[in-house]
Amino acid sequence: MYTREELKALKRDFWNGFDAYAAALPAFAGRRKHFMLYNTRLHGAEMKFDANRAGAYVILEFNDRDRARQERLFDHFAARKALFPEEMAGRLLWERHFVRESGQLVARIFTFRPGLDIHRREHWPQFYAFMAADMLLMESAFMEIKESWPGE
Repeated sequence: MYTREELKALKRDFWNGFDAYAAALPAFAGRRKHFMLYNTRLHGAEMKFDANRAGAYVILEFNDRDRARQERLFDHFAARKALFPEEMAGRLLWERHFVRESGQLVARIFTFRPGLDIHRREHWPQFYAFMAADMLLMESAFMEIKESWPGE
C-alpha cells in the first residue's frame, strides 16, 4: 500500500515518463506541444488521458455546461463514426451519459486498454505506447470531424 505522498510521487514519475516518451516520438518532431488535450478550439470538447489500476484510457469528452449543446456535439461525432481510423474504430466506446467522480454528467468517446496497473512500473511502457498511439489517432479524427461542426 502506498502513502499519499508515495502515490503522488508515483503519478508524477508516470506522467513525467510519458512526457519523455512522447517527446521522443517522430510524430512530435518540431511540435511545441505533444498533444492537443484541452486546447481543442471547440468549446465544450476536451481530450484526456487517464491511467489507473484498471488500465489506460484515451478520452474525447464533451462537457459543455449547456447539456443540449453537449448532446449535439456527441451526436455530431457519432454521425461521423466512419471518420475514425480503422485501427481504433472497433475499440471505441461511446457513452452519452457518463458521470464523473465529481458528479458532473458528460458525454465521452474513448478507448480503453485493460490489464494495466499504474502501480506496476513494468506496465508503464505499455501504457505509454497505447496512450500515445490512440491519442494521435483520436486527434486526427477529431480535427477532421471538427471541420464539419456548424458552430452556434
